[in-house]
Amino acid sequence: MPTPEGESKKDTQRSLTLRLRVPGRTLIVLKPLSLYNGPLGGWTVFVLYSWEQHEQEKETITQRKRRLEKAKLKRQEKIANESDVHKRQRLEKIRLAVAKHRENESLEQRTNRQDTDSTYTREKEKLELKILKS
Repeated sequence: MPTPEGESKKDTQRSLTLRLRVPGRTLIVLKPLSLYNGPLGGWTVFVLYSWEQHEQEKETITQRKRRLEKAKLKRQEKIANESDVHKRQRLEKIRLAVAKHRENESLEQRTNRQDTDSTYTREKEKLELKILKS
């Protein structure tokens, strides 16, 4: 079976590459090669153990947190700077989406949500009473 290193640049450029992520840290690359006619009917399978390269390309947890925090701050800044008209439009859009979602939910889902809401309200009231007493 030919290896990716053994292919010429010309063959690599003409071939279509399909990469599949497989559990167990394995990367499978399927390439149709015009010069290779094997048991897979022109498809050759290369199993690459390029886990180190994959790890280098992966985003670290810290980088992800920073990226998400930046996006959150950007959204908050955008909301803080929007006009009253845009704010009303945005809130109305959210209300309509919630209403549509509740309209489409089943009776069981609605009952569960209402039970959860009432439990949350009772717990909130108890907490407020404790705060007032102390």
